[in-house]
Amino acid sequence: MPFTRECNFSSEEMEKAKVCSDPNWQCLPDCILMHIFDFLGAKDIPKAGLACRHWHRVSEDEFLWRKLISQTWKISVKKLPPGKSSWKEEYRRLDFHSPVLCSELLVDHTDEVLYVTFTKHGQYFATVSRDVTVKLWKVDYPTHVMSDRDMQAALLWDCMHYACFNDAGTYLMVGGIKTRVGYGAVLDIDHGLEVLLVFEMFPYGLGAWLNDHTFVAGRNIDRSNSLQIKAFTVPNVEEFYPYQQVLPLESCGDVIYTFYHETDRFTDITIETFDCIPGPVLPTVPRHKCKSKVTTAPSKPSTDTACTWFKTVSFVAGDYLLHIKNLGAALSSVNTCGTGNTLYCHPYNTGLDQALPHLGPNDPIVVENDVQLPSVDVPDHVVCLKGHVTGYKFVVSDETKQKFLFYNYRPLTSTADELSLGEAIEMRALDLSTLEDIGVSYIGHQARSPFPGWRLYVDVTEDYVASGSEDSCGYLWDRHYGVCLAKYEHTSGVVNAVAFSPTDQEYAVTIGDDHMIKVWRSRNKMKRVPPTNTL
Repeated sequence: MPFTRECNFSSEEMEKAKVCSDPNWQCLPDCILMHIFDFLGAKDIPKAGLACRHWHRVSEDEFLWRKLISQTWKISVKKLPPGKSSWKEEYRRLDFHSPVLCSELLVDHTDEVLYVTFTKHGQYFATVSRDVTVKLWKVDYPTHVMSDRDMQAALLWDCMHYACFNDAGTYLMVGGIKTRVGYGAVLDIDHGLEVLLVFEMFPYGLGAWLNDHTFVAGRNIDRSNSLQIKAFTVPNVEEFYPYQQVLPLESCGDVIYTFYHETDRFTDITIETFDCIPGPVLPTVPRHKCKSKVTTAPSKPSTDTACTWFKTVSFVAGDYLLHIKNLGAALSSVNTCGTGNTLYCHPYNTGLDQALPHLGPNDPIVVENDVQLPSVDVPDHVVCLKGHVTGYKFVVSDETKQKFLFYNYRPLTSTADELSLGEAIEMRALDLSTLEDIGVSYIGHQARSPFPGWRLYVDVTEDYVASGSEDSCGYLWDRHYGVCLAKYEHTSGVVNAVAFSPTDQEYAVTIGDDHMIKVWRSRNKMKRVPPTNTL
């Protein structure tokens, strides 16, 4: 509905207009001047405001700038988002501070680029490619390679698909495949990406850093649908440099948890710090896919104020079930929080002890395919998501400190013979304090791969949301209004991921099957950084 403002003259304005012996523009009532300003664009209104104090006051009118936002981006806006103070500043952010301009095109990879990740301090980002190389890039102008590592030459890997920095930015974990076996390797940033540690992991699985020295990864137990999550500690560089041997997952690392599910597909293991989640939360079962009974462990919120924050491990099982499990309130000593789980940390071993509670001795032992499985842990929370999850991201709001899960999903449909996926993707968000959908939706991106679908990685900042897509574009939305601000176009294939700098949301990177890495900056950044090597 268009904005309207009635032109009702006050007696004071009428009297002012009558006494003007030489009528001029300064005598115009605000409502008439506002109507005139309605015909001006965003660049012209501030210029008109330079004419006099009266015009300047009208040019700053919040109603005028709210109307401009509505007209420019074709959205209905009623109130300012949390933490915002001016509609004029919001217009400027959307138009001038959003990363919508391609400033650099990097073509150093020779095959599909599958993943991109930033250091927490935003000084570097890393990319991995199907050409079996990992490259470390310096965020600068121009962006340039600091170091790289050919993992085919170093470890005889056939493919790479994942990378993850620790918080300190000293180590980079990468994931790869060799003769259908999954491997992980930890690389030393300060020594030219030298290999420090190599271990087996779930093929095409992801992992996460528990702390700056301990990495968590998962594997399927042989001939079963059980996921075992293990922790590995990076060895002392002076003693284990370079690495000496590949560590088999069965005989190294410390088991944190073992979970069971009806499918053998497990993806996206992450470690996050959450507020205590009230529980338990039972998943809804809106469709046929949730066949088995899914339960959660009994949970009571902790009354200890020191335990209101704790680390959790989460993963998606069976493509649609999000599992969340408390790791304990602290890692340096024995602690109890929430469900009463304890976690031990020893400084001279892999960092974790196998002291977390499992099923009791009188509980039934799971037997599958004549294989007796280890005792199985029960997640604290299981959330049945809306469809096949292709990627997700945990986010903390700077203003409210709330924590959310943003996730891409494709709707599932089934026939008597097969399970199929819809082509349209939707991104939704969960409030992790309640595990309820917050009602926002981001649409437009597409998927065309058959089941199980290709991963399309998500990234979120305080003001923006972005995702890859299978229509040769990445997508940038405003987080508050849900409007698509830009399509990040590539030449062909899938845009696998979009990533923002953690310290500068006006800087984004896209990667794609066309072997290209594109750097996107805002108009604000481009004023100081002239474009070069753009499409």
